Amino acid sequence: MSFVLKKRAKIYISKFLLSINKFIVVEGGIKMALIDNNPIYFITIVQEKSISKAAAKLFVSQSYLSRYIQKLEKTLGVQLFDRAKNPIAITCEGEKYYKYIENTNKLYTEFIAELDDLNRQRVNSLNLGFAPWRSATLLPDILPNFIKRFDNVNIYLHEYPVKELYRMIENNTVDICIVNVTNETKDKFEMESIANENIILVANKKHPMTKKLQEYVDSDSISPCDLSFLEDECFILLKEGTYCGEYENNYVNNNRYFFKKLIRTKNRNTAINLVSANLGFCFVPETGVHCIANNTNLEFFNLHSPELVAPLYAIYKKGVHLSIAARRFIDMTKEYYSYLLSNKN
Repeated sequence: MSFVLKKRAKIYISKFLLSINKFIVVEGGIKMALIDNNPIYFITIVQEKSISKAAAKLFVSQSYLSRYIQKLEKTLGVQLFDRAKNPIAITCEGEKYYKYIENTNKLYTEFIAELDDLNRQRVNSLNLGFAPWRSATLLPDILPNFIKRFDNVNIYLHEYPVKELYRMIENNTVDICIVNVTNETKDKFEMESIANENIILVANKKHPMTKKLQEYVDSDSISPCDLSFLEDECFILLKEGTYCGEYENNYVNNNRYFFKKLIRTKNRNTAINLVSANLGFCFVPETGVHCIANNTNLEFFNLHSPELVAPLYAIYKKGVHLSIAARRFIDMTKEYYSYLLSNKN
């Protein structure tokens, strides 16, 4: 967006907000009432908890600021501050007015951001975060269509472990992450549910125990499969500390499975290749199965265990306005996984 266009937009919005502030809607009509031409005065008093300190910060006299508050309270018909307290305390009505100012500023910020997005002459950037496996299995299917829609968006991919991606959201390096999470809550982030995906057991068709697993599937049992008969076999698990790895390891520990041989890796492709070489068994999220299903050595088994259901979320920082491109990427991801899981058979 050009400097001139942005400057004009700010002028128009300022005039629009000022016009809103000059009217109070009442039953039976509109009553003219100037609310506040200088909301920064009110905000500064709230932040400083002192009229004298706020006056010094704003470079106005204390008496002028006191008259400003008195006039504002008279206009609104409520008391905004409890002056009997030291330091000065905001009232319940004052809190509501402060929230009104915050919402007005947020509305203005979002409007300017949307004007930026809608101006096709401006080149945007979108920083996306994924665990490496997720990136490899998701992006080839949805990124081509996304780029057709947003051909002016520069895309930067950040492929790291989930805990590192959280830090990158916090420091504004990444706009959105598509990741599996555990049940812990993250107050700093907005979390939009994408899907609940099963973590699937992968076996080699030539392994002698695969036939027994197949008998379990053929029985149409919906009860969790007991893997104790595989305790003499080799399992390749993701290292603890990775989010899907935590599901795998918790499942093994909670069911008290003591596998004779364990191999731990951070790379899921390594685990799959080892199973393909008939070394043992591993796990994969079901939404990635289609990417390796052409490997004729492999069989896939849903163990029907609630412990092996991993929530998948789109995560971004709270209070940050998403661009149109970012919003559309999340929606396309939801649509893609909804289709994939409904047709997984």
